[in-house]
Amino acid sequence: MAATEAVHSKEKSQTLGGRVDFLLVDHETDPETMYEVEVMRGATDESHIIRTIEYWDVETRRYPSRAHKAVIVAEEITNRFFNVIWLLSRSIPIIAIQLNAIKLDDKLLLHFTKVLDLFEQPDVDDEEQTSQADHPTWEKRAPAGMKLFDRILTVLQREGLQPKPNYRSDWIGLDGNTRRNIVGIKPGKQESCRLFFGQLRSISESENTAARQSWEAAGADVTERSNNRFSIKLTRPFIDQHEKFIADQIKHIFELCDQA
Repeated sequence: MAATEAVHSKEKSQTLGGRVDFLLVDHETDPETMYEVEVMRGATDESHIIRTIEYWDVETRRYPSRAHKAVIVAEEITNRFFNVIWLLSRSIPIIAIQLNAIKLDDKLLLHFTKVLDLFEQPDVDDEEQTSQADHPTWEKRAPAGMKLFDRILTVLQREGLQPKPNYRSDWIGLDGNTRRNIVGIKPGKQESCRLFFGQLRSISESENTAARQSWEAAGADVTERSNNRFSIKLTRPFIDQHEKFIADQIKHIFELCDQA
């Protein structure tokens, strides 16, 4: 979630009982979406998950014209309950965040790690089942996100890359010289794109980690995926400030994959 997230309310009583810890709204980039946040000390458990879903359901019915996303925050999200949350995310928009306290000198810092996003993108190097689409289809489906996608292509071309878009029904692949779908981009309905990499399994783990750390150091919204992979949420403000960085990172991934 973005830094512009604002607290709509906290400890809000609900008609069916209970209090949702935080109700958040991102007024700058997505004012029509509300986040129902449940925070728990220690490890997550069944009751924590159930409460989160109940709060999400109540607010969804209370504000039916808005989009709603459930958020679980806990000090530990075990493998068992990660799998449960992952299965639930197939039908409920749910985000899981692990919160750790880090002591640095005489200060206590809070470190948030998003361990599960709303859904996991398909592997962009898989050609199975995903049907073809085209630019007009995506413009109609996600006009705001497509403006950013076209801008990213322009930036890459300016930096000497000529990636060929491969329009799929669920995402758009960018083909390299020797490999297909090295980079995948999913334009959003709001003004954002989700950037992910399908060929990172063909490069070393150290290169993979270095790439992720570069994005994190630049302040990107990075989401962990399975098999040590990751995706990045690109917004207009981030692109405004990091055009050259984005082009360099994507160009580096193309080069690594073509050499692999």
